Amino acid sequence: LILEGKLTEADSLLNTKGDINSRAEALRQHQEANAQAEQELKKKQKKLEKSKAMTQKELEDLAQDCYSRFEIKKMKHQNDSAAYYIKFRARLDTMNVQWQFDAAEFIYYYIFDYNEAILFNQRALRQSQARYGTECWQVANAYNNIGETFREQGEYDKAVELLQSSLAIRLSLYGEWHADVAESYNNMASVFNDKGNFFKALELYQKSLNIRNVVLGDYSPLVAQSYNNIGKTYLNIGDYGKALESLKKAFVVWNIVHDEMDCLCGFGYNNMGAIYSMMGEYKQAADNYGKALDIFKIAYGDKSPRVATVYNNIGFVYNAQGEYEKALTYFQKTLEIFILIYGDNHPTVATIYNNMGTTSDRMGNYTEAIKYLHSSLEIRKAKLPAQHPKLAWSFFNLGVSYEHLMDNINAEECYQKAYDIWSVSQGDEANAQKAKERIDVLRFQTIAK
Repeated sequence: LILEGKLTEADSLLNTKGDINSRAEALRQHQEANAQAEQELKKKQKKLEKSKAMTQKELEDLAQDCYSRFEIKKMKHQNDSAAYYIKFRARLDTMNVQWQFDAAEFIYYYIFDYNEAILFNQRALRQSQARYGTECWQVANAYNNIGETFREQGEYDKAVELLQSSLAIRLSLYGEWHADVAESYNNMASVFNDKGNFFKALELYQKSLNIRNVVLGDYSPLVAQSYNNIGKTYLNIGDYGKALESLKKAFVVWNIVHDEMDCLCGFGYNNMGAIYSMMGEYKQAADNYGKALDIFKIAYGDKSPRVATVYNNIGFVYNAQGEYEKALTYFQKTLEIFILIYGDNHPTVATIYNNMGTTSDRMGNYTEAIKYLHSSLEIRKAKLPAQHPKLAWSFFNLGVSYEHLMDNINAEECYQKAYDIWSVSQGDEANAQKAKERIDVLRFQTIAK
């Protein structure tokens, strides 16, 4: 209107917005109100920051008290109470990655609740990825921890996948010569060991040992762990001389860096006992198992898989000496603990069923033996690779019991399946020949009839 020269109409329109002085006064009042609100907001912000700082201090103080209580309970070997406090701390701040790792580690090693350990590690993984990205050490640690837990549960394919992801990140971050990279090689070796690929396991264990010797020195507990794992693998292969040599090296280190009742020494005693047992030196085996059992009961409690493993090994000693009733008693103790921890469908449970089956067979209880051996076989077929040596042993042991029952048809079928696995398995030529001989005997008996 101004541009068109209609000034009266323009002035009239402007007047409809109100008196300019009144509007200026209203603006001034709003500015004063805003300034006052801003001052109040600053005070509130200051108060909020102070409150946040106090809250953080309270959180840290409470968390420290939880951790101190955890340490006290752990040192007293009151593992359930220790677990309560370490989990309590983790739940105080679910975004604290390290607290989740700490809770998961204790649950894994001392409570053996593997599903709960996975949950804490998965929370650490999510927070790490959100805060630090996908290529950080925290993510690598989470993959490693979850992979190790899957290995304990017998989920070997999942375990390998996660451990390889962890290794890839660690190699990218650190290169080859780093303790975390050595840990990845060690843990992957353990999966191959559990799967029966002993020579691949040895290769990776040796790789881990070489790195640990260089970056940690000769007298690190982790170097002892590598010697121990190499010794166990040689034991699985049947090379008792090399097994004993490696385990003695582990013992030398453990005795330097730990006292005699440390749980790591317990592993050493247990494995030494296994070697002496295999060599037929049963008294020395029993002495070593007794020491391991004392240590594990104090460290982990009566219902831990460590204690169960020693019970199983003591059962073997009695079995080898012909004291089958005592052997079955220890195998039964072992079975109860393993089912409590792992459930009914785990490779370790299958091993105990197998042991109970072969012992029952030696006692002449062939029907009972077949029942146990079938339970073992079904778990192994579900959980282990088709060419796993333990599957071959299940078939062979079933064949023995069927043969004792004079059921030569089922016996030959089982021997044949054992032979098929052993004949393509490196280092199992002698076992394959043993199965072949049983097949030949049964076929000769059939022809003779």
